[in-house]
Amino acid sequence: MKKIVLLIFLSLLSLSTSINALLIEGKFSYFRPDADVLRKIFPGWMPSYSIEVSNPIWKTIHIWGGVGYISKHGHSLGDHQSTSIRIIPITLGLEYLSEFSDWIKLYAGLGPRYFFVHVTNHSHFVHRTNSGNGLGGAFRGGGLICFNKHLVLDLFVDYSLKKIDFSGSSKTIKRHDLDLSGVSLGAGLGYQF
Repeated sequence: MKKIVLLIFLSLLSLSTSINALLIEGKFSYFRPDADVLRKIFPGWMPSYSIEVSNPIWKTIHIWGGVGYISKHGHSLGDHQSTSIRIIPITLGLEYLSEFSDWIKLYAGLGPRYFFVHVTNHSHFVHRTNSGNGLGGAFRGGGLICFNKHLVLDLFVDYSLKKIDFSGSSKTIKRHDLDLSGVSLGAGLGYQF
């Protein structure tokens, strides 16, 4: 996974078209899954952290990539045993950036998002650990507030779309697909080179 993140970062660096183009951000958001079962097991919004890089490739079209980390503890349904989930999304996409004013820029983007997920359960009625991965999608929009030539505040909404196949069963344990689709609301702080 470190190799994938490094490859995305180096690819974006090599696409740089001007001195003041590359934007590197640290982001924090809250993720709310669409799936009722996830919201019952992990109540409330899930904290999410990510690092993203974006760079213009042609006029107002930018390429962006990032890696995130979502983690939350909860309790299984029924017997209320401890349960935890970790999600690592890796995204590479395109976005359209429009200058609303000298210090405000609006953007909308989409692209593929690859998910790694790991669930740990302490219940006797489900598999103790489940891991999976797969390709999904991401849609996002937001606004950049430029405090000066380099410092940027990013306010955004992001939507992920993905189901992970955990299906299958044994005599005593039944497994289901895990729907990771959902919305994230958050902010980021970036530096533009």
